[in-house]
Formats: sequence, C-alpha cells, structure tokens
Amino acid sequence: MIKATAAAVAVACLATACGSSDNNKQFVRGVSAQAPVSGTPAVKIRNLFVLGATHPDTVEVGGDAAVYAYLTATKTDKLVSVASPEFTGARVGSGGVALPAGSLANLRSGDKPAVVLTGAVRQIRGGTHIAITLSFEHAGRVTLNSVPVVAHRGYYATYPPAG
Repeated sequence: MIKATAAAVAVACLATACGSSDNNKQFVRGVSAQAPVSGTPAVKIRNLFVLGATHPDTVEVGGDAAVYAYLTATKTDKLVSVASPEFTGARVGSGGVALPAGSLANLRSGDKPAVVLTGAVRQIRGGTHIAITLSFEHAGRVTLNSVPVVAHRGYYATYPPAG
C-alpha cells in the first residue's frame, strides 16, 4: 500500500513538475517556413518568434522588439531585410545576416539580437501574433502572418532584448 501511494505521488509530481523551478516557464513554439515559398527551398526558417517586453509584457508605442529564429540555406545567401506592418522599421545586423551554405545561422549576435523591429505603431502584448516579412538576397521574400510575440521572461529571459 505504501509503495503504491509513493508511486502515485511520484507520478503526480512528474506530471505537474512539482519541486521544479521551471513550472512557471512556458515554451512557445515559433513558426517555420521556407523561401522561396514554392519550389525547392533555398532557405529554411525555424522557430521564428518576436521577443516582447519584460514587465509589463507589452511593447509600447515607439518601442522595439527583437526577432529570433534559426535559418539554414542550401546555397550561400543573406537575410537583407525584415519588415512588419506593426513596426515602422527594422535593423538587420551590419550589412545583413550571412547564411553560409549548409550551416545553421542564429538570429543572435553574441549578447544582442541580430534583427530588431523598431518603432511599434501600437501596443503589442505578449501572447499575440504579428505578420513579418523576411527578404533574402537570393531566395526572395517570405511573409509569415502569425509570428508569436513572447514576453521576455521564463524560458525567454535568457534571450537578449532589443534595447
């Protein structure tokens, strides 16, 4: 009887992550796509998301937000621009983000983001979704209409913010 009770408690703890410091973390899966949209993909985009504010979890009007994703290219390419109707502009590295053929590129440049959307035209709250267009030197342009905006806390607290 005691063994059965101990086993039930252990299963309940595993199911609810009791005793874990991670039980308040929420992982949001970003969106994935390819460019060009039709035909053989030259660039694959994985887990694209926008990093919002810390507290409150709203990017204020005029504020900036970092963009993160993993990119791979079958042939050498470059991410040259990023745009969103929710922002007035964007900064993309110095001269773009290089995508060497067959390598994984991360939209993170050391301790800062490689891509930042600038000048929010309205308040953008964590948990919402926005449209983003990525433009590549050779693969062309791809628009993703439902990119998640995540608050800069929990699992995402380790990502450098836009500021």
